[in-house]
Amino acid sequence: MAELQLVDNKGNIHISKTQTEPIEVISIQQKRKNRIGDYEVEKFSLILFDFDKATIEAQNKKIVDFIKSRTKPESEIEIIGYTDRTGSPEYNKRLSQRRADATRDALGRRDAKSIGVGQERLLYNNDLPEGRFYCRTVEIIVKTKIEGE
Repeated sequence: MAELQLVDNKGNIHISKTQTEPIEVISIQQKRKNRIGDYEVEKFSLILFDFDKATIEAQNKKIVDFIKSRTKPESEIEIIGYTDRTGSPEYNKRLSQRRADATRDALGRRDAKSIGVGQERLLYNNDLPEGRFYCRTVEIIVKTKIEGE
């Protein structure tokens, strides 16, 4: 479970809703039976976009370069774009797709799957400016098969 705690300059504290991430446990016996290989999975969500923008700026380019260094040609990459709740759901869906596509292009991986979810899944509480700011992001999941399988 995860939550975000924000403290402003006046000492006011706001805690976001607790969120859970599902975990599936697969036994070694199941993996062998179903011939499932082992993968290294890395998840990145460090890229933040300016309001109503889908461009990769200077600081984000450094992050993209770091992510590039962690991938291999055979890595499977999925990029999920998000927005805050400002604006219409239809517009935000398109904006989040542009963010995911811009990230895919910056990574130089046309084979990466890019998905825009808009404001359908808000990552943080949008009642606060900080929550809206952190929702203007993409999540990048890099899945690389471990050699020797």
